[in-house]
Amino acid sequence: MKMNHQQNSIMDRLRQSIIKHCPLVMFVIAILTSVTLGPANSAILQADGASTNEVKDNQQSNEIKTQGQPSNPTGETVSERAWEYRPYRIAVWLCLDGSPQLSSLASDLTEDLDRRSTLIDACGWNFQFSPVPSQYRMTLLDHLKDTNKCAAVIQSPLLEPFDKLMVVCLRQEQSLTKVSVRELDLTTQNWGPLQNQMVHNLHQIGTVSMSLIKQAFMPITRIERVDLKGSDTSIFLQVRAAESCFKRTLSKDLEWVVDVNSESPVFIKMDDRFLPIIRHSDRNGKLLKLQPIDYTFLSIKEKSETGELICSFVSTDRAPLAGRKTKTAERFALVVRPPSEPTMLYIYASDKAKTPINGMKVYSNSLKKSEDRREPEFLGKTDWEGKIEIPPSPEGIRVLAVGRGTRAIRLPMIPGLFPSLSRKMPNDETSLYAEGVIRGYEKEILNLVIQRKVLEDEISKLLDGNKLPNAKEKFEVYNSLEKPKDIVGRILMEKAQMLNSGIDKKQESLIGKKFDDLLGILQNRTGSSMESEIQGKIQVQSNVPGAVELKPKEEEVETEAEGAAVPEKN
Repeated sequence: MKMNHQQNSIMDRLRQSIIKHCPLVMFVIAILTSVTLGPANSAILQADGASTNEVKDNQQSNEIKTQGQPSNPTGETVSERAWEYRPYRIAVWLCLDGSPQLSSLASDLTEDLDRRSTLIDACGWNFQFSPVPSQYRMTLLDHLKDTNKCAAVIQSPLLEPFDKLMVVCLRQEQSLTKVSVRELDLTTQNWGPLQNQMVHNLHQIGTVSMSLIKQAFMPITRIERVDLKGSDTSIFLQVRAAESCFKRTLSKDLEWVVDVNSESPVFIKMDDRFLPIIRHSDRNGKLLKLQPIDYTFLSIKEKSETGELICSFVSTDRAPLAGRKTKTAERFALVVRPPSEPTMLYIYASDKAKTPINGMKVYSNSLKKSEDRREPEFLGKTDWEGKIEIPPSPEGIRVLAVGRGTRAIRLPMIPGLFPSLSRKMPNDETSLYAEGVIRGYEKEILNLVIQRKVLEDEISKLLDGNKLPNAKEKFEVYNSLEKPKDIVGRILMEKAQMLNSGIDKKQESLIGKKFDDLLGILQNRTGSSMESEIQGKIQVQSNVPGAVELKPKEEEVETEAEGAAVPEKN
C-alpha cells in the first residue's frame, strides 16, 4: 500500500509539472515555426503581391480543405476573394459499381486521393470527396458518356457551393477495373472530355484516378476585353487562381523558395486552347441561359506584364466575341485538353429532313503563319451517311475546309473534345447541277464560235477565188448552225427552272450570277459576225439586181428568248 501511495504521488507531481510548463513549451514551438516558415511567407507576399489578410485567407482555405467544407464558416468565404486569388472548390463524387472488391477500397481511396491532391497543388484547388448521391448513381454509371441524360446532375442543389464537379466511376470488368473520370464546370455547365483507363492492379486505382482527374481538369478564365484591330484581334483573359498556383521548395542552401507550380493542372500552358462561352444572368446572378460559341477557339499569343493572357481566335464567324462585357453577360473561356482521339463529323443539309450530304471534300489547314504553313491536308470525303472521321492533330486545332464544287465553309474544331459533331450546310446539289449546265454551255458556245470562224474564213477564200458554188454550199452549212439568240433562249429557260426549285436566297443569287456571266460570254464571243458581209458578196457575184457588198457589223444578241415563256417563281 505504501508503494502504491508513493507511485501516485510521483505521477501527481509529474502531471502538475507538465501543466505548469506547457505554455512555455508551446511558446518555444511557435517561435521555431515562425523562424522556419518566415522566409517562405515573405516570399509568397512578394511573389503574389498579396497582403497579410490574403495570406490568412490561404491559411483559412487550407483549414477548409482539412474540414472538407467549401467555405470558412467563421470568416470570409472563398467566393468573396479576388478572381486571380480564388482557389477552385471541387466536389468529387466516387461512383462505384457495387462490387465487393471496390466497395472495400472506398474509404482508403478517399484518403489516398485527398493526399495526392494536396501533393499536386496545396493552394490552387480545394477538394471535397464523397460517395455519389444515390439518386444519381445509376445515371452516372450508365450514361457518363452521354451527358444529355445527366441534366438532373447539373441542377442538383448539392453542387451550389462548388465551382466544379469531378465524377470518378469505377466499374469491375472481369479481372480489370475501368476508371472513368469526367468534369462538369458548374459556372458554364459544360462537360469536359471523358477520360478512361483500365487498371490491372487494385492498388493502382488511386494513382490512375488522380492522373485522370488532372487530365480532366479544365481551368477557367474570364474574358476581360476584346481589342479589334482589323484582322489582328486580341482577346485578354484573366486566369482563375493564377496568384494561388505556387509551391514552396527547399533550395540547395536549405532555404524556402517560392516558385510557380507549373506541374499543377491549374497552371495554364502556352499551348493550351480555350473554348469561349457567354453566361447570361439576372441582376442577382441567377443563371438565365448559356450561349456557347460554336466552332470558335482561342490560342495564347503572349502574356502581358499584368499577368493577363493575350489570345487570338479562330472561328467560323468574323467577330464572335464582339460587344462589351456587362454584369448580366459574362464571357468565360475554358481550357480544353482533350485526349488524343478522333471525332466523327456529320454533314447534313439545312432542310427539314436533315438529309446527309454525300461526297463533301474535307481539307485540314494549319494555324501556323504563311511562311511556315504547309499544304492543306486532304482528309477524305463524307460517305452516304454524311460522316467522316477527323483524326487528332499535333497542333490541337484543325481548321477544316468542307465543301464541293466552288463553295466551301471554314470549320475549326479540336478532335477528341467531343465524340461527334454535326454541321448543317446548304444542299448545293442544285448549285452543282448549275455548274455542270454552265460548263456544258461554255463548251457549246466555244464550239459554235470556232465553227463560225472556220466557215467564215473558208467562204471568204472561196469568194475571193471566184468559186461561187462551193461558197454557197459552205454558206448553207453556216446558216444551219444554231443562232446565238436560240442559245440565249435555252439558257434563260434553264435559269428560270433552277431559280424556282426551292433553293435558298444565297444559292439563288450565286446561280443567277453564274448564268448572267454566261450570257455575257455569249455576247462577247458571238457579237461580231461576218454573216451579212458574206451574204452581200454572194449576191454581188450572183449578179443579183441591187445587191450591195456590206461591211461586217456587230450582231445583237437578245438577252430574252423570243417567244419563250419564263415561269414565274412561286
